[in-house]
Amino acid sequence: MEGDTEVRRRIGLLDGAPPGATTDPDRSGLSDLITLVRVMGGITNTYYVGLYDNIPRGRAEELDRIVAENQLVQRLPETSGVQLWTGVSSSKLAPSRLEGSPAEATFRSAIETSEPAVKPTTFGLYTSTRVQEPEVSAWRLYLETYGGSLFPKPWRTYELTVTRGARIYEIPNAQAWVELVQRYPVTRADLVYPDWKEISHTYDGVRLTWPAIIAIQGIRLAIGEQFIADGYWDAETTLWLNWPFTGVHPIQA
Repeated sequence: MEGDTEVRRRIGLLDGAPPGATTDPDRSGLSDLITLVRVMGGITNTYYVGLYDNIPRGRAEELDRIVAENQLVQRLPETSGVQLWTGVSSSKLAPSRLEGSPAEATFRSAIETSEPAVKPTTFGLYTSTRVQEPEVSAWRLYLETYGGSLFPKPWRTYELTVTRGARIYEIPNAQAWVELVQRYPVTRADLVYPDWKEISHTYDGVRLTWPAIIAIQGIRLAIGEQFIADGYWDAETTLWLNWPFTGVHPIQA
């Protein structure tokens, strides 16, 4: 399928960037992550540029095999696991909530949703793992690269303390994504979507890792005789379907 060709193109772009290739000496340790953000963030939702019928399709097993050869991902260091949320002054692409820090009182759980979506914008909360003190995460780097008028400043970053009992579904690759959707499917217009409402009964959050995002971003994955709707995650992220936090702490950056 054409998805194989597209993922090979991504791998070529990622591995074509030499280690440490950054003009900012203070961020030499983030060079690989910045490359990931730039390449994956550049794969936009083609629905909005009139190419909806040309979205590539692929099979998870083959795409994962290609991504496993990616040298850049293999170089990424272990992360702390600390979750950061960076809010913007206003955005139509983020779950609706009041201005200010994330709070349980204004959080909308997946239970409240009805419309299918791969990456929902009307409920939940997205965090990204801290990769450098004090405020740097993949999502923060995405804002710095692609923010502009879509995600206007000021940006405010908060560290969220996750309860020890939080139930998190880790998606390390495309196959894990397909397995999740197979377990909790909802079909609309011949495409399959994850049923986030049902998923929220079992899991508080779903984490998309970099290898998974490289394999699934903007690609419709085969699921039996059907295809999963294409999604655009852009950066390593966890979608929280329920509120599992015991603390929200602002970070001065």
